Amino acid sequence: MISTNFHSIGLACSGLFAGVCLFITLGLSRALLGDDGLIVFKEFHYDAAKLQGTLAIMSVVSSLIEYYNNRKKKNLVSSLTTLSIMGYTYLIIVPLNQQILVATRHSLYVTNMLDSWVKLHLFKIMACLFAFGILI
Repeated sequence: MISTNFHSIGLACSGLFAGVCLFITLGLSRALLGDDGLIVFKEFHYDAAKLQGTLAIMSVVSSLIEYYNNRKKKNLVSSLTTLSIMGYTYLIIVPLNQQILVATRHSLYVTNMLDSWVKLHLFKIMACLFAFGILI
């Protein structure tokens, strides 16, 4: 019973994490690459980062507990994939986020950074969808 709850929590958090990543990247990419991209990025960045971090951590912890209880490899693979996404985000995307956040005006340089940000997030989406899909 408890084990099933951890699987459900892990599945839900992984699915929400993938959905949020998908929305942020594909749903907002048009706005990010427009003339007001810098303003849009600065408005949603902190809230989105908190939400994604919370969902990722909850997904990893729940799936690891489920793996510990039942030794289902899919839970371990999903947890490790999500952990790698968190590492990728911290090492690759966060430094770019910081550069974008300190920009004071929209310019070609900022547009290029936002374009790079969208492309980096496309990889993140694929990994999130894999981590979610394996739990189904």
